Amino acid sequence: MKLLISLLLAIHLLGWFGSIRADEKSPSDVSAIDFDRDILPLLQQRCFECHGEKSQEAGFRLDQADAAKLGGDSGKSIIPGNSAGSRLIEYVSGTNPEHVMPPEGDRLTDKEIGMLRAWIDRGANFSDGCNSKLPTQLIASEAAFV
Repeated sequence: MKLLISLLLAIHLLGWFGSIRADEKSPSDVSAIDFDRDILPLLQQRCFECHGEKSQEAGFRLDQADAAKLGGDSGKSIIPGNSAGSRLIEYVSGTNPEHVMPPEGDRLTDKEIGMLRAWIDRGANFSDGCNSKLPTQLIASEAAFV
């Protein structure tokens, strides 16, 4: 009888696990996060309008790796390997009511925030298309603060 119950439980669990779709990965599954597939579309849809090529509100630009890692007017926003210490996560998660991103519209979902956390914890690596160098005038203005 115990064997039958164990077998039925195992079959039930296999059916439940089998019903989880591959694209519904857990944000904690760090190895499943891919910049081009998961992070870039999120940044394009939710961040680039204000922090992209045409606009860099608060001096922060997310469409270029060097600029994103440099940060904005508030300092570094992405600390590779440390999502807990990254302002980007602080702002999108709403833990700082003074700085909530995005400031208008729908907030990022827990899954989206989890993907950003995992990406940052893995080193916040950008794809080659986003690894453009900083504009010369930005480098010169940053050097003035050193």
